[in-house]
Amino acid sequence: MSVAVGTSTQSFECSECGNRFGRSEHLERHILSHGKQRPFECIFCRHSFKRRDVLKRHWQTCKLRLEQDQEIPRLVPKIKGKKRKACDRCARLKKACSLGYPCESCREKMVACTFNPVARGSANYEEDDTGAVSSNCGNSSSDNGQREEQHGGQIDNPFEMDELNAGFGSESLSWEAEETEGNEGGSQLLHSPAVHVWTSLRPASPSDFDIITLNRFPFLSKFTKGNGFLDSFECGSHNERQAIAREASERLGLDPFETNSTGELLDVSSRGASSSSVWISDELALKTCEIVDQIKAITWNKPRGSKITISWSPLLEQMCFDFFSPPNLRKFLELFWSSWYPNSPIIHRPTFNDAQCPCSLLLSMVLIGACMSPDSRDHAGANIWFNSLEEMIFSCDELFSEADPGDNWLERPAVRRRFELLQAAYFVCLLQNWEGSEESKRRIRRHRYSTVIAFARDFGMSNATLRHLHVGDISTFSWESFVLQESLIRTFIYIFLLDSAFVIFNNSPPRLVVPELKMDLACPEPCFQATSSEECFIQLHSWNAVRASGQRLDVSLAVEIICQGQISDEDQAVFSALSILNMFTIVTALHSLAFHIKNSLVSPTCSRSMRGLPIHTGIANWKRFWLANRTTNTPSDNGPDILANMWLRPGFIRHATEFWLLVKATVAHLHGSPRNSTEDQVVAGSSEIETPAGLPIKYDSDMSEIHSIITSLQRISLLHL
Repeated sequence: MSVAVGTSTQSFECSECGNRFGRSEHLERHILSHGKQRPFECIFCRHSFKRRDVLKRHWQTCKLRLEQDQEIPRLVPKIKGKKRKACDRCARLKKACSLGYPCESCREKMVACTFNPVARGSANYEEDDTGAVSSNCGNSSSDNGQREEQHGGQIDNPFEMDELNAGFGSESLSWEAEETEGNEGGSQLLHSPAVHVWTSLRPASPSDFDIITLNRFPFLSKFTKGNGFLDSFECGSHNERQAIAREASERLGLDPFETNSTGELLDVSSRGASSSSVWISDELALKTCEIVDQIKAITWNKPRGSKITISWSPLLEQMCFDFFSPPNLRKFLELFWSSWYPNSPIIHRPTFNDAQCPCSLLLSMVLIGACMSPDSRDHAGANIWFNSLEEMIFSCDELFSEADPGDNWLERPAVRRRFELLQAAYFVCLLQNWEGSEESKRRIRRHRYSTVIAFARDFGMSNATLRHLHVGDISTFSWESFVLQESLIRTFIYIFLLDSAFVIFNNSPPRLVVPELKMDLACPEPCFQATSSEECFIQLHSWNAVRASGQRLDVSLAVEIICQGQISDEDQAVFSALSILNMFTIVTALHSLAFHIKNSLVSPTCSRSMRGLPIHTGIANWKRFWLANRTTNTPSDNGPDILANMWLRPGFIRHATEFWLLVKATVAHLHGSPRNSTEDQVVAGSSEIETPAGLPIKYDSDMSEIHSIITSLQRISLLHL
């Protein structure tokens, strides 16, 4: 990132290219052109841009907007006024304000901390680039109506939402949250009224399938062409991640502009003295030393065929100490929880203790968090240690030893360590597959992940169950046992989901088959997110009451039942209450079944009886049960502090409907192109997918092939699906 340099003549110079500007805000806007962040995204075509004004110009010619005959959205106008130097409460009481969020005074008094802008006049607004001037002086109902008209009812979620009638759509939230520019965006985001409404939205509360929106595959289209976590997944906006990094620094009493990890790396030679003396008394100092020692050991003693390219030296050791210093560990962990954790919630955050976490697991979480950093230099610094972490984990002897299940076996320290090693191995596979080199990605898909799955099998899929957990009486309820068992269930589920991702996006044969998925379905998110034993017990007790009428389901049994033509009323009640994660797991299993059908020796186009396969019934039933999940798929109200509660948001699993449409189109394509029924019209359309006819299927490919297929599907009407 370029650094602004002010001169005595108030000329602001960009250190990257030398251009000069008369105003600091002009320089801040210019600096965005040198970075890789693209925080402004078109709500129609999903193209992203570095600057707000470029996005507005794009809207003038956006093809999807013109095809849908939608009006150009209007961003909420920026209010010109003085920058606040105190929160509303401190300003009213005329007290000094720490400017944190919340500030120290509000935190001590446990009251809401708000920052409302100081406007110069009652309605002094800045005209936007579309020429429209809007004002927020009107009543809220007219504002809400205007927002709905501006967005034309088009929202991120492919379903209608009850809140849309009240004027709240996910896109209006998105634009209000990201409409600020430069470094001020994060602090303004914290106190924007828009950030307080996200918990009232229902990103996965369907009323009906909007096939027109789904047909564009907004998530999968971006996912299959993205490179890296931030381009592929939804990890929070750039402004949100900036605010998180800033808050982490402020809590430590540090200047956020002086705590950049890689910035310290580049200045090691000029410091002379080691920075370790500054944080030697920190409780995470031992973790820093342990991380450095383990990286040093694996670098000095590289195994045969090692992929570690760095050579240990005093300078590299100092770089390692600086990057993994306690302040950076905390900052990267905050970014991990808030930005990445929703995409793989396999660790119990309320009971997580960073000082007691095993080094390998902590290091994998920290490096993922560094990849979430709004500063690209943190990302570059993390990349140095990817291969070291991979070999540190996959050279552990425990990875190849067998488990010995028994009573309370998961609570035994040795088994607990092996389980945490499994989680670390899963995280490093994620890290290398999305952030590593092309060689690293192939190594993960072809070799490392097979080791992870073999290691998971040693634990026994059927041992991941809450069957023996006592939830009838709080006096006999063990929160620790629940946390361990549910973490194991979720770890197995997400290991299966990543294996299935290789199947769907890389055309790799599945290593896990549906019949061996004997782990329980995951419990609802409020149970796993509960912050106390009592709260967890209450949530579990309510959940048990809902599923008491039906049989206890594991993943394999759930897939088997959903593919049946006749489902009992009791089981229907259970399926209608499944969480988003469980519904996503089931639709992913349908993709695995479709792969086996597609690659069977009997061609699916040989017989129209293929249409009677259980997978067709499963696809139809999945849609029916998803539509019934109005309440269980609704996030709870987690309070007004959006940054503190980002970890509670659903991750990529909320796009389960796109995966449903993809497997539906895939199975329809297998039938060829008969022409007699409504279903046949869909089959005929899906058979137009551009695949290399007559050529052998390419296994273990990159995602370019599936992206081409999705692009082809976007040009085909799937309205009758």
